[in-house]
Order: sequence, then C-alpha cells, then structure tokens
Amino acid sequence: MPTKENSEPGAPQKTKKRKYFLFAITAVIICLAVIGLQNRDIVVRYYHYSKIHHFSNGDKIYVRNKVFNDTSFKDIFIYRLIRPLNEKDIEESNLDELKKSILRKSLEFKTELKVILSDDAILLDNLRKNKSRLAGTFAGKVFINETTKKGEKLSLLAYAIKPLKNTIGEDYHALAELPFGYTYADNQYYIMYWDTIEK
Repeated sequence: MPTKENSEPGAPQKTKKRKYFLFAITAVIICLAVIGLQNRDIVVRYYHYSKIHHFSNGDKIYVRNKVFNDTSFKDIFIYRLIRPLNEKDIEESNLDELKKSILRKSLEFKTELKVILSDDAILLDNLRKNKSRLAGTFAGKVFINETTKKGEKLSLLAYAIKPLKNTIGEDYHALAELPFGYTYADNQYYIMYWDTIEK
C-alpha cells in the first residue's frame, strides 16, 4: 500500500533534488575546509588584518596594561628583521669563492623573512617611571613565518616601531647571531603584536 508521501505526484523527484542539494552543500563545505587548511597562512593573516590593531604610520604604540602593571615583567623583547642574502650581497661580500659558491646554492631554498633577538630592549621600569605605557610610534608591519619544534608553521605579526629614546636599554640582551646565509633586512626595531595595544 503506497504511503501518503509516495502517493503524491513528484515526491520521488523532490527527494532526489533535496539529496543532490545536500550533497552539493557538503561538497562545497569540504572543499572550503581543504582550501582553508592548505592556505592556513593566508587565513591567519586575514584574521590578524581584520581583528588585530589597525595602526597607521606615526600612530602611537602602547604596552598592554597587563604587561605594564605586572612588575615581574622587566622588558619587552625587540627584534631585528633579517632576509636571505641575494646574488648582489654575495658578489659584494669579502668571502672566498668557495663560500660564495655554497651561499649561491642555498639561495633557492631560503626566501622567507625572519626575526632574531636584538641586544636592545624596551625597559618597562623606564615606562613605569614615566607613568606612561607609550613605547613608541608605528612604522610598519610584517608577517614572519616560523616553524615550531613540532614542525608546525606559524605566521606571526610583528610591528616596526620607533621607540622613545628613554625607553630603550642598549646591549640589554646578548645579540643573536645572524644565521648562515642571512643579512639584516633594514634598520628598524620590531616587536610582536601581542605586547602592544593602540591606547
């Protein structure tokens, strides 16, 4: 005996259309998820651009309240931006031909910007003495691709900053050595976004 649903004209066609529609939606969601995973770096960057601070050149950069008020924090790390050597750098260097040859072979494997720890730092006690969280002014931003010990790739947002003169402690840390095949990308100081706030 036919059921009420099956006895209605066009019922099987409607059921099939609904199944195809659900299948198509599921396929689209899976495709988007795969694309998102394969382009995780782009997704992370979009998040940072849309959710994190929107600084413009010359804007004031402040230290976060939590960091400023906790006296166990003594300083904020400052970083230097480094880049792989290029052909011009190698040619103009004072290295012997063997080392130049080794560097040239490594060029194609190194394309990403990195940061290393500077020997200078922003001293929080200096800010506290001034009773101000103002650390400096914004001079640009860059995304740094880092790899964790587990092999996971992270995209970190760093801000170029022009620190106030009375906030800097020079030669505060041991200067990190430049990795083989790298040179400084510019003369700017950089700090990580999580230490900062717009006001």
